[in-house]
Amino acid sequence: MKIKELLTEGTWSAPQTLHQAIKLYNLMSKPIRLTDAKDALYSLVGDDDLFDQLDDLLTPRKYEAPYNPDFDVRPIVSRKLKEWMDHVEEAGWTRKWDSGALEIIKKLANKRYGR
Repeated sequence: MKIKELLTEGTWSAPQTLHQAIKLYNLMSKPIRLTDAKDALYSLVGDDDLFDQLDDLLTPRKYEAPYNPDFDVRPIVSRKLKEWMDHVEEAGWTRKWDSGALEIIKKLANKRYGR
């Protein structure tokens, strides 16, 4: 599978405008609870792979870490953004990224979130 297909297939929204990037920046400025994440991210970072990861965390399984509705999903979102930014040129997005949006998203992609 080509990079373009890996990164953009299954992606329905990305923060490609300055307005969207600022909205995501503000959202990522404080913890995003697992139980709120899908609604909060849907129009900004809509991606099958990301949402599958969130679904896995929302579905407790035997022998795994206990379900934590307050789990902060920002590190997971940051990894998805980094994946996009590492290959932004060759991914062939259908819409061009605003330069201001790219700067903001690259900062979010490289930020470390922790407790």
